[in-house]
Amino acid sequence: MNGLNQYLCTRDLVKGLNQYLCTRDLVKGLNQYLCTRDLMNGLNQYLCTRDLMNGLNQYLCTRDLMNGLNQYLCTRDLMNEGGSRRADDIQKAAEELNTRWDGFCALLAERLEWLAYQSKILAFYNLWQQLEQAVVNSENWLKVQQPPASEPEPLKHQLERCREEIARFSSLEPQVNLLKEKLKALREKENAPVFFDADITDFTQHHQQVLDELQARERQLVLGENMEQDTNTMQACTYTQEYRKGS
Repeated sequence: MNGLNQYLCTRDLVKGLNQYLCTRDLVKGLNQYLCTRDLMNGLNQYLCTRDLMNGLNQYLCTRDLMNGLNQYLCTRDLMNEGGSRRADDIQKAAEELNTRWDGFCALLAERLEWLAYQSKILAFYNLWQQLEQAVVNSENWLKVQQPPASEPEPLKHQLERCREEIARFSSLEPQVNLLKEKLKALREKENAPVFFDADITDFTQHHQQVLDELQARERQLVLGENMEQDTNTMQACTYTQEYRKGS
């Protein structure tokens, strides 16, 4: 009985051990299955996620590419439109600048012509003032001259000085003619002021008057010198006759 009991116990023990081992292997296999399933699920999720990310990246790249293309097309259209407007603006600005430049050139030419006319008038008046001053100087010289001297030497000196003044005054004649030519040119090419004629007329009369007075002064001195010579000659003749009578 004891042996039977032991056998039964051993058999039960072996049976239990087999059940345990089977159960353990089953649990282990189940765990392996679960792990494998989870691993496959995780792998699938990873692959799905990777594909999803790749697809998302491709989408984003495609979207950016399309956006860039759209921007390029918009920019090109804008540049074409803006370039056309810009060209029109440049052309209008160039035309306006040319018009303003032509106006400026015309104004400048008119101004230069006016300045040239004023320069001619200034040159005319400068010459006229110089000649008028020369005439006044000769006139003042005449006013301070003494009557013809009674002695031969002072009289001779007066005559020489008068002739020098006449020579100096006569040297103004080319400039007087130049003054008349300038007035004639202003009359022909420009609208010369009316008072120019009056100024030239007064100056010409003044110039001729002083010249006449100088020449009259010269004749007076020559006459005095001749009279002095005649007097000396008469005195010499008288002295000679008296000397002959005395002899």
